[in-house]
Amino acid sequence: METIFDTIVRVVAPMQEAVGDAPLATGVINEAVVKACGCSVGSVLVGDRCYNRHNDGSSVKLTDPKLFLYVRRGFYKYVGASDSYSGPIQHKPKGSKQELTVGERLNGQLASTSNRTA
Repeated sequence: METIFDTIVRVVAPMQEAVGDAPLATGVINEAVVKACGCSVGSVLVGDRCYNRHNDGSSVKLTDPKLFLYVRRGFYKYVGASDSYSGPIQHKPKGSKQELTVGERLNGQLASTSNRTA
């Protein structure tokens, strides 16, 4: 049986290819994945599968494979599980207006984390 992760790869990769570098809306991604696998929309978790973003309370660990780059609220770019993203991992605590850096990736791999996410 195909996992949600595998369904995202199968369904979203061609969607991203069709729009080039333009980001995809969360709702569009969720709708396509739910239609393809019959899972609940709450199972897709696009924001938890980002190289450059971390969400508190996520069951997806920082060390788990990632698929997306967070672009802005509600928009993501699919880059695949072997992307070479290097840069900060950001987190915006609930109710806060300020982004926090909670880690860093180097060539797609987790390089460091703050005590907050360890």
